[in-house]
Amino acid sequence: DDARADVDVEDEAATTATLPSIFEHWASGSEWLPRIAAVQGDCALEAEDVPLNPGGGFASKLQLVAAKAMKALKKGHAFRLVGHFAGYTAIKPCEQVLGSTIYKKKGSYACFFKPERDCEEGHGKGEASDQEASKAARTRFQSLSKAEEAALYHALEAYLFRLNDDTIEQFRARQTRVGFDENRNLPLAGIHARRGDKVVDAYNRYYTSKEYAQAIFTWAKQASQCSGHDALCTVYVASDSAVVLGEIKGYLEPVSAGTCRFRVIGNDRSITQTAMDTHQFDHVDEIQGMAGKMQLMKGEEAKEATIDILFDIFMLSRANFFVGTLTSQIGRIAAGLKNAVNYAPAAGSPPVALDYTNWRSVEGMGGGDGIPTPLAEKWVPQPKNDFSLDDASPAAAAALGTGADADAVAAIRAVQADCGRAVEDVDISTPAGAEFAELIRQAAWRATGALRKGKRVSFRGHFGGYSKSNVCKDTVGKAVFDSQGSFACYFLPESPCQADAERSAAASASASASAAATAESAAERLRSWAGEPEGAAARLLGAVEAWMLRPTEETKAEFMKRDWIARIAEGPRPLIVVQMAGAKAATSSGVASRPTEEYAQAVRAWASSPAAADAPWGKGIARKCVVFVVSDGDEALVAMRKLLEGKEAGPCHFTVTGLQGHWAHHHTKEGWPGKLHNQDGRWAALDILFDIDVLAR
Repeated sequence: DDARADVDVEDEAATTATLPSIFEHWASGSEWLPRIAAVQGDCALEAEDVPLNPGGGFASKLQLVAAKAMKALKKGHAFRLVGHFAGYTAIKPCEQVLGSTIYKKKGSYACFFKPERDCEEGHGKGEASDQEASKAARTRFQSLSKAEEAALYHALEAYLFRLNDDTIEQFRARQTRVGFDENRNLPLAGIHARRGDKVVDAYNRYYTSKEYAQAIFTWAKQASQCSGHDALCTVYVASDSAVVLGEIKGYLEPVSAGTCRFRVIGNDRSITQTAMDTHQFDHVDEIQGMAGKMQLMKGEEAKEATIDILFDIFMLSRANFFVGTLTSQIGRIAAGLKNAVNYAPAAGSPPVALDYTNWRSVEGMGGGDGIPTPLAEKWVPQPKNDFSLDDASPAAAAALGTGADADAVAAIRAVQADCGRAVEDVDISTPAGAEFAELIRQAAWRATGALRKGKRVSFRGHFGGYSKSNVCKDTVGKAVFDSQGSFACYFLPESPCQADAERSAAASASASASAAATAESAAERLRSWAGEPEGAAARLLGAVEAWMLRPTEETKAEFMKRDWIARIAEGPRPLIVVQMAGAKAATSSGVASRPTEEYAQAVRAWASSPAAADAPWGKGIARKCVVFVVSDGDEALVAMRKLLEGKEAGPCHFTVTGLQGHWAHHHTKEGWPGKLHNQDGRWAALDILFDIDVLAR
């Protein structure tokens, strides 16, 4: 491809003649690894059994094994690994590699790694020199500071991650497959983006690809990683969704940061990605995590999936810089390995955790098992963003939105960017007691009036219980929350003027002069709509709503999470949305509910119509049509499933979905009127916004 064309022919010949040095010098940078090896190599020493099975995913299991192995070492024992890493190694290919006797009697750790101990079964005599080194190491293990305990733990992670020859060969093949040439000595950045079953962690949110890309972009700008003209920085993307790789490419490959330009690589449609993206082994009311999926995979499929996970950990640990989350153990293992083996310290930067504020929760979850605090892995929060990807990336600019009224939305944004323009405050809290969509609608109508007068809009107040909460206060900041309100808890700020106020006076003046000229023309267009027919006014109101409802990256991430739960993001397919008024709507607003069969009949009639049959997707055999049910209670989705799930009409084979149960806070008794508080109230608000988003699609 184009990126490989950058390699000189002479360099290409030279690099392919050598093997990556990392495999021959895995852990030369640690003072603790020789001590671990000394104890493990003392065959006269008693060994304590450490089981492999406890824990969730593979990285979680490896963390627990390292913690238990450390306890054994501190007691003066060696450790012997027994059992299997559940579905990751309790598979037929591992039994074939190791032999049935070892597999059944000892376990399958050595399926991918070098044996943790080279001693024969039982106690061996051992060499005197080995015993002396072992004794000195065990003595050292008795008096460790907290920092030294963490260093020993990370060294154990590296010791446990010593790859056997077969795994090394698999890694070489994957490096070739993704297009990574270790010998080129180019800066390497890593991204670990969790998707899929990570949704089940209530304290953890998704992060959009743009947020990961922004962190890489900022690092490249600040860290001076690239020297010389137009230097290449490789970005390795590790994810359990194949979608992320393409999105990161769209953000980073068209741009440069300083002298850096980016080449994005990674696994594409791997076994683990396919399992997550297609909900393999999931059922309507049950989401399988990766560990659960691995238990259900068989043979070579499970082995390849495990090697994919190990390869991701390895590549992330090699990176000069990587961005991930503390709530994913793969990123934590990679950070620990990097600490232990001291990769490229002169060129390295500490890993960035997008969810850094979770560190105390994460510390508490692992502390009882002997896993050190994530801060010992040198994670840092994302630095202040002084270099916006929006200014450089076509993908970021395109994400700001297009549509039938894109010209009107652009005019609104131009007016809002004129910081010298007269401002009209718009209250978002009235009518008091109204539900979320009504508050948004009323605020949009008042904002439309201000814009038609040529004024800039400033939203004030709160969307009742939907945003007047401590969670939204934390999101927007106390000062903004108290003085302005909580509009920006879910939506992009209505104006860049606050950011302009923080820039230098000279820069602000220049920007203001430019914005004023553009805004006056835009304001004139908006004013002209005041004298046009009522349809034009309604169209302007729709444009104002579209402008208001531009989600923040965090809100987008919450939409992605719900997309995955509801399984409406599994590729191009017809999307049919049914909005059914439930019991709460009938009680609060007098909207009569109608029989579910009437809605189902309308769906069948549409699918059987010429319009559906003539659509590009409607030709040929029946294909899956997603029916997404929007309501204020679970009963609507249950009823619609009974009528349409698995049935056919025209070219459609129906699958019925929607938010329900634990994932539908807005269905609870208090959820719809906005009476829930803090995190639950915010969750309900995001559910409602997601329903609106799906209806708009």
